[in-house]
Amino acid sequence: MPQVDTLAARRNPEDERSYSGRSFDGIHVTPFVREHRLPTTTSSAFENYRSFTSTSLRDLRIPPSESGKVLSNSIWVLEQIESGAVSAEDVLTEAIRRLLFYRNAWSITEQFRHRLESCPPGHRHFSTLESLGVDAFRFSFSSAGEHAVQRRTSDGRHRRDLLIPNPRQGTFWNRVAQRFDCEYAIVDFKNEANPVGPDSVEEVAKYTNIALGHFGVLVSRNGGSSAGRAAQLRLLRDRNICILVLSDSDLLRMVELAEMGGSPETVLEQRLNELLLDF
Repeated sequence: MPQVDTLAARRNPEDERSYSGRSFDGIHVTPFVREHRLPTTTSSAFENYRSFTSTSLRDLRIPPSESGKVLSNSIWVLEQIESGAVSAEDVLTEAIRRLLFYRNAWSITEQFRHRLESCPPGHRHFSTLESLGVDAFRFSFSSAGEHAVQRRTSDGRHRRDLLIPNPRQGTFWNRVAQRFDCEYAIVDFKNEANPVGPDSVEEVAKYTNIALGHFGVLVSRNGGSSAGRAAQLRLLRDRNICILVLSDSDLLRMVELAEMGGSPETVLEQRLNELLLDF
């Protein structure tokens, strides 16, 4: 930290000792907080004290409010650093450690991870997996519009776990619309411990039609087997039907990207590109 006077800027903007805390935060602190998604406030917690002119924090008159208590505790920490009782580096390290802990404990991605880990594979727990899978897709693709859950065909023969309307936003969604006539992405869930095989892939293909399109996503705990991959390639070659197979880790990655403000369809596009390269 430079040897500067943080109050000098208010008295003389041309003083070389002047120092802008807000500028320092904007250049160094804010990018770090955003990169690591640390749970912090988006504005100052001490708006009422930003314009004080006292040269000593001890001279502040702090009201007995919640923000006042936080400010009093902050001043106490700064006094401990000033007295040499603790180092600034140790305080910063501990603050970041705690923020990382709260981030992981509160993040939506970690909540979904916990739900997946608490759901054993097997038909007995299928409804649990289907529920969290639907929630994950709804969160990841909330801008796509109203999702249809457990929608049956008019003849009652088939029940689709989830239908996601194609938002036609971005390269991926326009790509599957043009190549596979995708009006809706058909999503099916399998709570199987082993990688899914050709029967599961073919089952999802039966749900595709001229109205919904020929694009589907099969979500299973550990992805697909080599035999399942062969079935994907046959459907693509013979009937121009695209069925992507996702695993638990793919599902979590989509949620993570959505939580970070990224593009969850990146996961789908990666699986599509891999399938095409195997063709």
